[in-house]
Amino acid sequence: MQDRFRIERIPAHVIWMMGLLETVTVPLVAGLPVWTGTALKNPLHGMVVGFAGVVLLFCCISLVLGRLNFFLFGKKVTGISICSSAVWGGLLLSFIFIIQHVLSTFIVFGYPFKEMILGFFSAGGAVVFAAALYPAGCFLLPVLKIAVRISGGTLEIRKFSSWRFALWAGIYEGIALPVILLWGFFPENHIPAAIITGLIGGIAGGATVWLAARTKRALPFLVFEYPPRS
Repeated sequence: MQDRFRIERIPAHVIWMMGLLETVTVPLVAGLPVWTGTALKNPLHGMVVGFAGVVLLFCCISLVLGRLNFFLFGKKVTGISICSSAVWGGLLLSFIFIIQHVLSTFIVFGYPFKEMILGFFSAGGAVVFAAALYPAGCFLLPVLKIAVRISGGTLEIRKFSSWRFALWAGIYEGIALPVILLWGFFPENHIPAAIITGLIGGIAGGATVWLAARTKRALPFLVFEYPPRS
């Protein structure tokens, strides 16, 4: 049996989570081209940075998950599969970089409007692509399924409600990206600057999504295998 999990609200925890994620990933994005001698924001960088960022974020979340009030179907969330989530996180960031590279040549606006447009459409488009690939990828390689552990069993994500996920991701990135890219104005101290702008951009984007979601109710977001698999 499948049941649809409806998000009643996005928890405020998304603010610090996105701040932490960007604090880790943005310095890597800024530093990898220098350390490897390759082009800025290429898809391989996206896979590496996205994977590493999700691993670190979820490892940190797992340390405090017992103190956080996350519930699905009335059951407390006790964990989430890290490696499979990290693979999809890396793929998502690779798509974001590809879309930004393609779109950047067509946008005539200057900062920050160009970055806001790039952020919105690249993140939204990347989510659509990743969500379309997810069912087939998990069918061919079941190890790629993202599973959420709850008290009493495990929920497996079967598919994403892509357009809704894309909307929230686009709003987030449209706000976060103009702030994040401020590190480029400090070439001599780009890594420390990237840490600061990543933190501020992640918090700004996360806070915007949290505030916007407070006005929306019951947005179907994910489809889980339910009842839980023991």
